[in-house]
Amino acid sequence: MLTTAFNIAGNCIAKYLDDKRQLRESAARLAVENWKAVFEYAQRAERGTVMPLSVFLIHTFMTIDLASKRLPKEKLVEEMGKIDEMVAVLSQQAVKPTKDPR
Repeated sequence: MLTTAFNIAGNCIAKYLDDKRQLRESAARLAVENWKAVFEYAQRAERGTVMPLSVFLIHTFMTIDLASKRLPKEKLVEEMGKIDEMVAVLSQQAVKPTKDPR
């Protein structure tokens, strides 16, 4: 009886984690497709800047994680501000030219 309870609990946890993994994978695919569409539009329009893909994905995953929490509006605004600050720093670092190693 105890073994059955552990098996049921283990199966429930595994299902929850698998669902969460599938959600993150779907979000990553959709984020990349969205980024590609925005990038292609910016190239065709010959104007505007596009956030680097790596920074865009970090922003997407941080926002998804934040959305999964049940936070009051004030705390949500505060946390989004922190995410925006981090993304701004990452974007600045991503566009810095690298030094010539010669």
